[in-house]
Amino acid sequence: FISIHCNSSRNSKAGGVETYFLSDAKTEDAREVARRENASLRFEEAIPSLKDGDFTLRDILTDMLSDQFLKESQKLAACIQEELVRTLGLEDRGVKQAGFYVMLGTEAAMPGALVELGFISNPREERLLRTSAFRRKAALALFRAIRSFKEQQERAIALRGWPQGAGR
Repeated sequence: FISIHCNSSRNSKAGGVETYFLSDAKTEDAREVARRENASLRFEEAIPSLKDGDFTLRDILTDMLSDQFLKESQKLAACIQEELVRTLGLEDRGVKQAGFYVMLGTEAAMPGALVELGFISNPREERLLRTSAFRRKAALALFRAIRSFKEQQERAIALRGWPQGAGR
C-alpha cells in the first residue's frame, strides 16, 4: 500500500522528501505531520479504539501479522526514500513513523508507506510538482523502489529454503 502526498509547512524554505510507515510517531515533527493529514480526513470517531482490553483470538493474530508487516513496511519505506532522493535530487528528510488514518487497516494485511513527495509551500518544489516531467520521475522512482523491495523479499524467502511459488 502506497499513499502519495505533498507536504506543507509554514516555513516556505522547508523542502524535501520523506517517507513514513505506520507506527507510533517517535518525534514531534512526525506527530504534527500525522495530525495535519488526519485532521483533513475528519473520521476520528469512526476509528475503533483498541483500549477497551477486550482482545479476541482474532485480535491476537492480527497483532502478530501487524508485527511482521511493520518490519516489512519499514524496509519498503527505506527503499522508497532512497530511490526518491536519488532520482529527484531533493533533500532527504528521512524515513519516519507515525499513525496516519489513511493507512489504518493495512497494518495486518500488507506492507505500506506514506510518501511526502515535496512541499507545496516551497515555491521551487511547488513548480517542480506541477510539471509532468517531475511527476513521471517520481512515478519511476516509486516503481523502482517497489521492484527493489519485492526482489529483497523474494531473496529472503529463497534463503529460508521455501519452494518457488509456495505461499503466493
